[in-house]
Amino acid sequence: MDRPAHRRYFHRNRGEWTWRVHFEARDLGSVELPAANKWRLRGMLVSQAVLGDARLWTRVDYDDDAPTVGHLTVMTKAGVTLFRSEERMHLGEDGSSLTVEGQQYWSPRLGFARPLGPYAGHVEPCSTRAEYRMDVLGLPCVFRSQLDGVAGVMAISGGPLSGSFTLTRDCVERIAERRAKEG
Repeated sequence: MDRPAHRRYFHRNRGEWTWRVHFEARDLGSVELPAANKWRLRGMLVSQAVLGDARLWTRVDYDDDAPTVGHLTVMTKAGVTLFRSEERMHLGEDGSSLTVEGQQYWSPRLGFARPLGPYAGHVEPCSTRAEYRMDVLGLPCVFRSQLDGVAGVMAISGGPLSGSFTLTRDCVERIAERRAKEG
């Protein structure tokens, strides 16, 4: 079955995934953000320095016939949930564009939803790379993924914040197996 690029991308990447997350920031003081968001970012960076990188779990709910992809993300550190997001990625009719919207929940107020989006994005024709915009605690960021069975990485950049999400080895191998079946 010949699918558009964004459908190939999400079909291959459906299911549950485990990532290692590493953030870096420079000069947070110069950024205009609510004080609580700056403290959340600083707390995330301090806990990373003391306890190591965070763990990210994602689930991609994809159906070949649906116009929307569900995406759930949970970030934890030492068993404590720091962040959760529930996103919907609306697939464009052109075969590559998508629109991201949903809500984010940040510690310590995990019961308080912050609206997310709508933000534009796209999947490249090779169907192994995607790019979209999404705010992180009020910082506009760009997410770029490369999920090709050799690499399983996502880079994030926005103002003073940068970071990387790296898939665990077993997850990268699962993508490689799925790509091999595609031919």
